[in-house]
Amino acid sequence: MPEKPDRLYIDQSDVQRFDDLEKNVRMFEKRQKKELFLTAMAIGWKNEARIPMGKRQEFVRMEYLRPEDEALIYAVAISAESVDVLADPLKVMQIAEEYAHGGIPLLIAKINQPGSFEKNFEKELLDNFNELF
Repeated sequence: MPEKPDRLYIDQSDVQRFDDLEKNVRMFEKRQKKELFLTAMAIGWKNEARIPMGKRQEFVRMEYLRPEDEALIYAVAISAESVDVLADPLKVMQIAEEYAHGGIPLLIAKINQPGSFEKNFEKELLDNFNELF
């Protein structure tokens, strides 16, 4: 049976970026680290920015993820590879980590755009939702 990961990692070069988001962006001030990770992962996936990581740093313990958080991670992995990736939980987490690594600079760029980040982010989410229907 494949080993089940017990935590998610970020690239060591991204530690300060995640810390800065948590401390300086109102939307993320009272959020858990997993929410920062999932946001960066989703933005990386949406923009096809999957970047292999260098040195890894522990970031989120798997026990803090809800089933819907894990479902999102698995859905991203399936879309990146195929349903066969489900047989390798370590690979699933690696894919999520690579998208988070690619997504964190994109998230910061969005925050630094003119206007309210929260309003721009909300509009982007609604636009993406409307594209589905």
